[in-house]
Amino acid sequence: MCHTGIENRGTRVCALGQNLYWNASGQPVLFRNKGLAEWQAGGQDTNSMVADPWFVDPARGDFRLRPGSPAKQIGFEPWGLPKVGPRSGSRSLRPAR
Repeated sequence: MCHTGIENRGTRVCALGQNLYWNASGQPVLFRNKGLAEWQAGGQDTNSMVADPWFVDPARGDFRLRPGSPAKQIGFEPWGLPKVGPRSGSRSLRPAR
């Protein structure tokens, strides 16, 4: 989610919120070298969290969410991945002339 109008050194930037962050490497998720709580104290990422999203099988490219995923807590609603990207018969898959 992005809201314009937040001032940051005279530049209009986005205010982030309702995001789920996760670092699969096990390293901390940092925001300008800050943890999420400190980042949120500055007004960013309200209603966001750092948590394992519980993907079905990310190693095999299955990024559907398992039941009980914390993504539901931030209001995420899954959408049909088969409808994403180029599909057979679409212009984007036709050879250029």
